[in-house]
Amino acid sequence: MRESKAIIERTRRIGPNWQHLALAVEDTALAQIAPGQSLLVRATDSRDPYLRENWVPVGFDPEVNVLQIEHPINRHYGAGDAVSVIGPIGLGFEIMPGANHLLLIAQDYPPTRLIFLMMQAIENGLAVTLVLTGIASRYPIAALPPVVEVVHSEEIVAWPGNKEMLQWAHQVFVITSPVFAEERYRAVQELARDARQALPDRFLSGIFDLTIPCGTGACQACMVRTRQNDGLVCLSGPAFDLAKLKRS
Repeated sequence: MRESKAIIERTRRIGPNWQHLALAVEDTALAQIAPGQSLLVRATDSRDPYLRENWVPVGFDPEVNVLQIEHPINRHYGAGDAVSVIGPIGLGFEIMPGANHLLLIAQDYPPTRLIFLMMQAIENGLAVTLVLTGIASRYPIAALPPVVEVVHSEEIVAWPGNKEMLQWAHQVFVITSPVFAEERYRAVQELARDARQALPDRFLSGIFDLTIPCGTGACQACMVRTRQNDGLVCLSGPAFDLAKLKRS
């Protein structure tokens, strides 16, 4: 992980609340970024704000070294804008050997963290179902590949058909607001146990989209409590096996 410069080549709106930024990178480490990893970005020359933004890639074009970044439309970016980048941050999502059916769940939270994984899974021939509940159901799915099965639900946790989907899936990744992560991840675990009885290791992973102040583990602000050694999102996250979390 190191600091480098990147250039925004173009922007594209993908709905009322989201934009995609085409970010040209030169750092070879960034060219190897994996789904799940992110970037700490400063888009101004000043130190205000002091903390960097956490930018999440949703795709990568290796032929031209361009990352696709999904970002809320809360700031205007223009072609040619230069940004300071530190990364990659965290570990990439790991798909288990032999997994052919992937279930991705966004519980009342934007699915941005899941999109790069979804794209890679499709390229590798996996079948993917994306469940969007609560506010996530407003996500602009027109930008997604038509091969993805998308399920919408106003019910945040127990979406329609959840039992069959959890039985069908070989691996599950779920994301929700960090504020409600403990209760919602416990609830989806209970749904999975009801559907499958036993849950293999790494079958069900929760994504913790926490603020990352330093990116090196020094501040420990992004700690996730586990039954063994506590994990840090910036070093060993953002995905953690829900079976190994420490419950309060």
